[in-house]
Amino acid sequence: MGKKRCLILYVFAICLLTAIILPSLASTSFAETYNLTFATFRPPTDAFAEPWLIPMAKELEKRSDGRVKMTIYWAEALGKGRDQFRMVKDGVADVTDFPGVWMPGKFTLSEVASLPMAAEDPLNVVRAMSMVAEKGYFDKQWGEVKVMGWVATTNLNLLFRKNKPETLEEMAGLKARAAGGYISEFIEALGMVPVQVLPPDAYMAWQTGIVDVWVHPITAIVKYKFTELPTKALLDMNLGVLGNSAMIMNKKKFASLPPDLQKVVSEVLAEYSEVYVKEALKCDKANVKVVKKAGIDIYKLSKAETAKIKAKALPIWEKYIADMEKQGLPGREVANEFVKALKKLGEEPPYSIK
Repeated sequence: MGKKRCLILYVFAICLLTAIILPSLASTSFAETYNLTFATFRPPTDAFAEPWLIPMAKELEKRSDGRVKMTIYWAEALGKGRDQFRMVKDGVADVTDFPGVWMPGKFTLSEVASLPMAAEDPLNVVRAMSMVAEKGYFDKQWGEVKVMGWVATTNLNLLFRKNKPETLEEMAGLKARAAGGYISEFIEALGMVPVQVLPPDAYMAWQTGIVDVWVHPITAIVKYKFTELPTKALLDMNLGVLGNSAMIMNKKKFASLPPDLQKVVSEVLAEYSEVYVKEALKCDKANVKVVKKAGIDIYKLSKAETAKIKAKALPIWEKYIADMEKQGLPGREVANEFVKALKKLGEEPPYSIK
């Protein structure tokens, strides 16, 4: 009887251990893993590789307990940068960050993020875009992929080759290189003459005087080696950001993830959209020291002159609204929602809700 009882207890113990151990093994060793491919035009030596892209991959793996891994394909290894929206849409890549300006005419409504003088803090542009996107305004133009977060540059400033204008009038006639779109139209409204120069030709254009002004975040001075050439001053102006960019993911790939991993991926990619901007701000701060060391003067305009420039931004906002409404798009609604969101975040854009 004693042996029988011991056998029963032994079997019971084995069953109990099995009930405890097997689910644990199923949730760890035998859990399905998912690999996400990230396509980027950036090389592994890019300034954003170490502080942004590589940590994002590590964070995905960490928060998913190793169930999500992200492989980064550097330097257009999967395809050209300008093709990466289509690559994600078609499943050639799973994730990328894509500047909307690379497909002119497709992502027109979200150009609201690049309107002049929208915010002092570029992070607020990203956050305001997320608030507007939640209401579905960008779904039609971006709907072939899943938008995971919005991305923006830091604020654009004016770098002067030989001049140091203290008034709006003193900027008139200067040849300025800007990125195009509404920012270039704003530069023209300020009386400067937009000039097209490709990034690889930046050094030569600055050296030879093809342009007098470069419109770019402060990193341009270091990126294009303008510290090696005569450069007079940097006007810290917060002209606006290039913000019509999004972190995007293939819809089928996202849908294939279990709900808990969808949550992890959504949270990490949204957070790292902001990390991109934070790292860019750190880079700008570091480059201020480089600019000062090179003897380039960093200055601001008076409040009166700044107000004049901000007033010139308003017609560009109205032009955006008119351009969108000609296309049958809700330009004024989007501008109103964007401004509402910016004001909630403490910003004072030039446009008032109508």
